Amino acid sequence: MPFLNDPVLTQPGSGDLVFDVKPQLNLIVGSTLMAAKLVLPTGFVHERHHHPEHESVGIVLSGHIRMIVGDAEPVDLRAGDTWHHPVGVPHSLVVIEEAQAVEVHTPLRPDLLKILASA
Repeated sequence: MPFLNDPVLTQPGSGDLVFDVKPQLNLIVGSTLMAAKLVLPTGFVHERHHHPEHESVGIVLSGHIRMIVGDAEPVDLRAGDTWHHPVGVPHSLVVIEEAQAVEVHTPLRPDLLKILASA
């Protein structure tokens, strides 16, 4: 799979979600995992959702994100902070200040692979 040099406007998570403000996504894909560099504009909201077959980990590179994972209290994440979305656990986020982050998913997510196929 190719590396996307130019960010692609997309909808991370469920392909059924519709956002007023869209993030930018830059993907790289291996044989069993994929990484996405995210550029998340201030005000971006990713409503509570879950991935029944995928888990992810991530790190904030810059900015400020407020995230809820499972039944935990909201957590404010800034540069250097990390997260984990276990398989099937609901999660959501709000971008407080434009942020950049890297998120790694395993196994490969078909919704994100579809983006590569259409690029």
